[in-house]
Amino acid sequence: MSTIVGNLERRLAAYAEEQKKSKPKTTQPKRYRGAQQESRLRRLGH
Repeated sequence: MSTIVGNLERRLAAYAEEQKKSKPKTTQPKRYRGAQQESRLRRLGH
């Protein structure tokens, strides 16, 4: 289970870095979904 969470966190981190680089003017639903997953993980204590 911990490996799945680790992979997810790594993917989210990489995605966040990409967003910083590209800085899209239009907001994408994917970004919101990623943020929701992150907060869910934080609530679980990861």
